[in-house]
Amino acid sequence: MISPSIRALIEEAIANRTSLIFNYHSKSKDSLDNREVSPVELYVENGSEYLIAFCHTANDYRNFKLARISEISSSARQSSSHSAVTVDPARISAQIELLDFSRNVVERFPLATPTGNRIMDLDTFNVEWLVREVLSFSGEIRLLSPIEGRRLAKERAARALAQYSDTKGAGIPLL
Repeated sequence: MISPSIRALIEEAIANRTSLIFNYHSKSKDSLDNREVSPVELYVENGSEYLIAFCHTANDYRNFKLARISEISSSARQSSSHSAVTVDPARISAQIELLDFSRNVVERFPLATPTGNRIMDLDTFNVEWLVREVLSFSGEIRLLSPIEGRRLAKERAARALAQYSDTKGAGIPLL
């Protein structure tokens, strides 16, 4: 359950074009990071609430799951023109296939069930983020489209796998 005070502070920052500072639990890095953002909009996907914001820490747009935000406060910084950007026209349609129903997959895709809903449609505004997200599931999901995302995911997975070939172990035996 999202605290009404967190949602209210975000909505106020969007309306007043002010920035926010909060701690964010990054699931892919399993770390708690401090972020300063210019919020753009709130949306719901697969039953979870998200904030689209320009992250000053990353210097790029990011999606933040509200359930992972803590210790939120207003910043003295006025939101830059980033908050006036309309994100919707740049949305990219993607399709993924769920290969496993681990806790990680079920939490991220709550509408998925082991007996159905293996193919999921979603929208994103950043192919790079999509590829990182897919790879963070370590083979539990597969990106079906867009093709450019599939190509990037394949390249990055191959590069990671090459790091564990028996010729690059500096004498460390593979188990």
